[in-house]
Amino acid sequence: MHHGGVMVCLLIELLVNNIAFKWRHLNLIAIPYEIYLLSNLLVTVIDKPIYSVMNWRSGLSYAFLIGGIGISILTFFLGKVFYDKVKVKRIGLMSS
Repeated sequence: MHHGGVMVCLLIELLVNNIAFKWRHLNLIAIPYEIYLLSNLLVTVIDKPIYSVMNWRSGLSYAFLIGGIGISILTFFLGKVFYDKVKVKRIGLMSS
């Protein structure tokens, strides 16, 4: 399944299930992301780039780094807002 298919599945899961978004859960995203970046850096330096645009020598590599971190935080924030504004009310109605 390509990245788009995974995103569709995640969106359906977000809408159907009552997944709680807590700020402490952001670590569950950040830690694997940091491990991936470190392993990408090591493989690129030792052997060859996994992705040709991420060679860790160009500004574009660091733009992808900052963009990836920013998108991760933004999507988590949007999930939290959605949970706080929509899901909490729905959960309350279901338990009444």
